[in-house]
Amino acid sequence: MESIMKRSLTKECTEQGGKVVLLQGWVKKIRHLGNVSFLLIRDRSGVMQCVLENELAGYKVDVESVVQVVGEIVETSKTELGVEVLAHEVKILNGAEPLPFEINKKKLQVGLDQLLNERVLSLRHERTAAVFKVKSTLVQSFSDFLIENDFTRIFTPKIVSQGAEGGANVFKLPYFQKEAYLAQSPQFYKQMMVAGGLERVFEVAPVYRAEHHNSSRHLNEYIS
Repeated sequence: MESIMKRSLTKECTEQGGKVVLLQGWVKKIRHLGNVSFLLIRDRSGVMQCVLENELAGYKVDVESVVQVVGEIVETSKTELGVEVLAHEVKILNGAEPLPFEINKKKLQVGLDQLLNERVLSLRHERTAAVFKVKSTLVQSFSDFLIENDFTRIFTPKIVSQGAEGGANVFKLPYFQKEAYLAQSPQFYKQMMVAGGLERVFEVAPVYRAEHHNSSRHLNEYIS
């Protein structure tokens, strides 16, 4: 059955009551209650509760394993989505090893070094992932507004032959037999575009400032 089925995301299931779907995602949690088990699967769009009954009850799988579930969407008042999946088949696509820290707490209680060393895992935490989702939404909204107001989005070089602003140090880098710099600002390019007739332009991209500071939180690379 699964070979001809298309994967469904959690957010798509709310409008598909009664249909049989194929879900794939990471195991957020599994609970065993007598003759029934509840498997929570997380994908990029949300978390779906899957009900495992009969021969599937007591199914063993480690948290953060990648699994595939085929089952029927049924309505329920016991989940935030208002639906759950009554599982027909469960398959482990990639089993997880013991985790270096607890991933399902509201806040990760992990030091910075371990947070970065285990970055793939820490990115799966809801609050960490939310940072990137919020940034994406902000940039998309900002860009949509400007485009609707007749701005042209441009993409300027980040390896340049000289600095664009006085008073800001630049990062030097070897460029074959020449010396080049990381762009500290798209200012010159924007001015050329405006003078060239485009009039309204914008860019969302990184800039680099080689400025020494006592704070480890100062950004030498940021989005402008």
